[in-house]
Amino acid sequence: MKKNLRSWMRSSAFAARVVKYLSLCPFPWKIKRKLIGLYLQSEGRRPCLEDTIKKYVKIIPVLPIVGSTVLSKSAIIKAHSTLEKGLILVGFEHELDKLLFNSATSDLLEKYDILFMPTWQPFYSEALLRALKVAKDNLILLPSSESCYYKALCLPKLFRALPFHASSWINADLYYANKKKDIDILMVANFATYKRHYLLFEALVNLPKELKVMLVGRPLANRTADHIRREARRYGVEDRFELVESATNEAVVDYLSRARLVLGLSGREGSYVSLAEALFADAAVGVYADAHIGTKNYINPRTGFLFQSDVPLYLQIKAALGLVDTLTPRQWAEANISSTINVSRLNRLLRHDAQRRGSSWVVDSDPFFIQSFQIEPDSGYWSEAIVAEVLRYEKAGLSLRTQLLKINTRKNEGS
Repeated sequence: MKKNLRSWMRSSAFAARVVKYLSLCPFPWKIKRKLIGLYLQSEGRRPCLEDTIKKYVKIIPVLPIVGSTVLSKSAIIKAHSTLEKGLILVGFEHELDKLLFNSATSDLLEKYDILFMPTWQPFYSEALLRALKVAKDNLILLPSSESCYYKALCLPKLFRALPFHASSWINADLYYANKKKDIDILMVANFATYKRHYLLFEALVNLPKELKVMLVGRPLANRTADHIRREARRYGVEDRFELVESATNEAVVDYLSRARLVLGLSGREGSYVSLAEALFADAAVGVYADAHIGTKNYINPRTGFLFQSDVPLYLQIKAALGLVDTLTPRQWAEANISSTINVSRLNRLLRHDAQRRGSSWVVDSDPFFIQSFQIEPDSGYWSEAIVAEVLRYEKAGLSLRTQLLKINTRKNEGS
């Protein structure tokens, strides 16, 4: 009943109209923010969406300015110059808030555009509304899926958008095909409820017991490995899988390379990077056809399987395991979605946008990739211009932690 009500609220045009009306009433902010969130997450017909968002931008409270801040999932990928603005890539809404409300913000907005990767679908959040309020002309949205990208294009007075997301920046060289495929089913997913581990447990009841199944994840949203085990116990399959908590990057790469089938069972989330990483590790991927997941756009007959919600999952997993050896996921991923390909494409699209807007484009961004939400330079080192900017902003109170670590490591190597 609760699920059906939530589905109706999300899809109903009538519900969207009612929520919109209520969200603009003089309620306390605690109530108003929930109504705003409901309206923006709706997928019902909203003919006045642009005007309503503009009203929300006016009423959204800004955050107090802090004297100094540390960003761990953001990086300058192109230094500004006297000829052109630079670029800073930002992941996660809380990082966007920290970037825009600190003592260095006014200088940064004068010199930089912001490439922002939202973590959810749809891409709306309070942080995004605040960004539209204080930095609209600097903001370039990288939505979590193709469908969200096209939705952003429908609102050109609010957003500049480009067709990239968090799974667009994977370094193919960090992953490898492994002839030893000894893991039949692998899930790389945090322990939050939206990952829907229970669907796998339900399927395991009817799957052969000799299948090797692994779950790799970390605690999130007050859910731990114990919650996952208790969930499995309800289906009587608590002894049917191995669970690894907070694995290292190297271990995750190894598990992915050994997997025959990697499952992403979420109904809705953002990009889901580990599914794209699985493709580079030459593992087939299975997701639901009706899921709202950014990497679902990477699934095709060469890379994996789109499961149907009206067919038992165990039957579809059986069929998939019978076909995985005929697929070529790494070959497809290398040819279509590597960080090398996408950084080149990013520069090309930004150059075109700059020319269209009458702005200069002289220098491309540094080549980069992302692993475990850390933005790293392809060559191992950032350009001298970027290093100088990172150090300048550190003195101003804005610390880009991952870049500073890389810079300090290089200094120590040279000393």
